[in-house]
Amino acid sequence: MNQQSELSKMIRNDYARVKCQSGDVQLDAFILQDSKITLLDVLWLAIAYEKMNKQTDAIEILKRVIDDSTTSNKDRSILLTFLGLYQRKMDPQTAVKNLFKSYSTKPVCSSAVTALCAMGMIISDNRITSAALKEMPKSTDSNYTMDIHLLTCLSMFLTNKTREVYSYTMNAVHNYPWLTWTWVLALIARIQIGNSLGVLQMIEGICHSNFSTIDEKMAILVAKALHHISPKRNEHILHLFQMLIMHRPGILF
Repeated sequence: MNQQSELSKMIRNDYARVKCQSGDVQLDAFILQDSKITLLDVLWLAIAYEKMNKQTDAIEILKRVIDDSTTSNKDRSILLTFLGLYQRKMDPQTAVKNLFKSYSTKPVCSSAVTALCAMGMIISDNRITSAALKEMPKSTDSNYTMDIHLLTCLSMFLTNKTREVYSYTMNAVHNYPWLTWTWVLALIARIQIGNSLGVLQMIEGICHSNFSTIDEKMAILVAKALHHISPKRNEHILHLFQMLIMHRPGILF
C-alpha cells in the first residue's frame, strides 16, 4: 500500500473514530479505504478534533498532510493558511511562520496574505501588516480592494494615525457606500478626533442609507455616539435618534 493510501486510511479511520465518539453514526463515507482523501476530509477532521478539545491532534494531522509529498502545492497552501489561523491564539509566532510558508507556496491560497495582515495587527508587528498590505493589490481578486480598505483602516486605528484614518475612511465611504463597515469606521474615526459635526454627518448618512436593515451593533454604536455628542445640537440629534429608532426600535428596550 502506497503512502497516499496509508494516509487516506489513517485519516478516514481517525475521522470515523472522532465522529463515533461524538455520537455520529454516519460513517460510510469515511471508512472507504480505497478512496483518496480530499482536502475537506482533512479540514473537517481538524475541526472535529477542535470541537473535542484535542488541539494537538488537530495540529498533528494538518502537519502530517502538509508534509506529505503527494499533497499538491495548492492544497498545501490552503492547509498552511488554515493551520496558521488555527494557531493564532495558541502560538502567534508559529502561526505567522506558517502563514508566510503558505504565501510562499504557489499557487497560493487567496486568504494567506489577508491572514498575514490580520496576524500582524494581532501581534502588533507593523512590518508584517504593512508588507501584507503592499502585497494585496497584486492580487487580481476584486474582493481584495475592499479588504485592503478595511485592513488599512484598522491598521491606522491600531497605530494611532488618527488624521490619516480620518481621510482614508471618507474615501472608503465614497468607494463602498453599500458596506456597513465603511460607515462604522468613518464614524469611529470622527469620534476619535472629537469632530462632533463629522459624527452627525456620518450618522445622518447611515440613517439615510439604502441598507435594508441597520445591524444591531451599528445601531448601538450610533446611539452611543449620539449620546456623547455636545448638547448644542439637540434638535438635530433628536431628529437623528427618531430616524434610528425607526430603523431599530429594539434599542429602546
